[in-house]
Amino acid sequence: MKYGYVFILLSCIFFLSACSVLTGSIFTDRIDLKITGGLDEAGSDAEKLLLNLKKQNNGLATFKGLGSLKLWNKGILQNVRVAWTGSCPEKIRIEAIGVYGQPVTSIATDGTILYLVSHKLKSYYKKKLKKDTSLKKIAPIPIKPADLTVLLAGRVPVHKHNLVLIEKNKFNAGYVLILKQKGNRVVEKIYLDENKTKVYKLEIFDQKGRLQYRSIFNKSQKIKSYQVPLQLTISNNNAVIRIDVDHYWADIPVSSSVFVLAPPG
Repeated sequence: MKYGYVFILLSCIFFLSACSVLTGSIFTDRIDLKITGGLDEAGSDAEKLLLNLKKQNNGLATFKGLGSLKLWNKGILQNVRVAWTGSCPEKIRIEAIGVYGQPVTSIATDGTILYLVSHKLKSYYKKKLKKDTSLKKIAPIPIKPADLTVLLAGRVPVHKHNLVLIEKNKFNAGYVLILKQKGNRVVEKIYLDENKTKVYKLEIFDQKGRLQYRSIFNKSQKIKSYQVPLQLTISNNNAVIRIDVDHYWADIPVSSSVFVLAPPG
């Protein structure tokens, strides 16, 4: 299968705001974790912070969105209109939209199967997901499909870990939650402000300790009782993707069939 034409769409799946690759600063609002209750020693502090982080937007079950995507990759800027539908915790569908509002390319997962359809080229791709499946073979930034749903729901993906620590940020104000697996391997870093009430950056690492992607929470908006994305970017050392959200709908009816794509007719 030729993947060039799906490059923009797959990139559109990644969001979270602003990366150092972009010139200037686009960091503005940050998502409140709304930490409550007293905190004692460091271990308890880290565990309670992580528990509260997991509760962020916990009631948001389904959502839809419409916006635009900008992709910076190898000095080239690309722009496309995108629409998405999500059902927590792992179902997502994203579509690149043509000039007249028609879907050009669609990607979806029901948590078990990953689907990819080019409506223009009449091509179809279907693959069973594994626990460690990412989109690295067909996208500039490797990210697990399940993470996409979490990010678009205004949450922070929390990867499997055996130990969580908190320490002062050595380079900026604030603190860092560090999630580790066996062998003292760092799997995730979550950056908080000085008051430990706001998350402003997230980093995910692979089994060899290499950065998979970084995300910085940028502009957010309140929809119903939820704090959800308004402008999002996700990046690694090779590419930057930014989504500007025009419309966001929360708690809307979504059929499970939305996340299963049939071959184009």
